Amino acid sequence: MNNASMTYFSSASGVQSAIDLSICDPSLYLDFSWKPHPDLCGSDHFPIEITSDIASLCQTNSSWKLSKVDWNAFSNKGNFQLSIESILDTDNPIGTFTN
Repeated sequence: MNNASMTYFSSASGVQSAIDLSICDPSLYLDFSWKPHPDLCGSDHFPIEITSDIASLCQTNSSWKLSKVDWNAFSNKGNFQLSIESILDTDNPIGTFTN
């Protein structure tokens, strides 16, 4: 997908290069645009922006009633269930977090 734009900046030498790759199936190539973000965002690699050139056919669920949510209860439950200790003090921290 790359268009030869520079994606890496060496602060030591000031040289830019195009070393990052974005790969997709050839059948999708014409449906997307590829470009590096103009700001390094604190990295030595420019973030890559891949955007769709076709209108999205996805439908969203608009039936959420966010005004009726008890956000304090939600936050408290999340803080209790996702504490660092409850995740890291297990044999499988990644599995515990995922569950």
